[in-house]
Amino acid sequence: MSIESITRTLIIGVCAGLYSANINAATIIDQNSGLASPDKIVIDFGDNLFDVGTMIDNQFDGVTFGSSYVYNNTTETYDALTHGYLENSNSTTQPGSIFFTADVSAVNFSWRARTATIFSAWNNDVKVEEFVADTNMSLSGGRYYGFQDIVFDEIRLSIQHPSKSFTLDNLEYVSAIPVPAALWLFGSGLLGLIGLARRQK
Repeated sequence: MSIESITRTLIIGVCAGLYSANINAATIIDQNSGLASPDKIVIDFGDNLFDVGTMIDNQFDGVTFGSSYVYNNTTETYDALTHGYLENSNSTTQPGSIFFTADVSAVNFSWRARTATIFSAWNNDVKVEEFVADTNMSLSGGRYYGFQDIVFDEIRLSIQHPSKSFTLDNLEYVSAIPVPAALWLFGSGLLGLIGLARRQK
């Protein structure tokens, strides 16, 4: 196969890959375990990391939280709730959003509430995906919920119960690979192939 044929095949393949990456539907996460990705960033909220009752907003790099999140600590360990965690500061208000300072391609976290929760992923204030899950606190330890295979920068949460109480732990996320960077890498490889082809002539 000639260098020209290889180059043509690479161009078609990369363009198709970039196109398909933009049209893939989100994968909804509703499971008993965390993300499998080796590139994930994990915030487990630590054991005795803050004073109980501390409002949590921008104490963690890469993530900020809405106004309803406070730190708590427990000596008990549930399936997905381990020592330090976040809960609601006011049981009559909705939990608000989780914001990411850069785009992410996957988010997963342990979540418990008294009844169903609406999870929605947003990018630049445009809704990307949404689902509803039964997040009842009576379920053992709280399951993991989230999204992957899409690009977003915010998770909005809405609890369908008057008390609106919740707990959140073990937040995991994966940074999205910017398309311009992927194109730069592809362009570098393409230039290398063109240079090789010229030397062979």
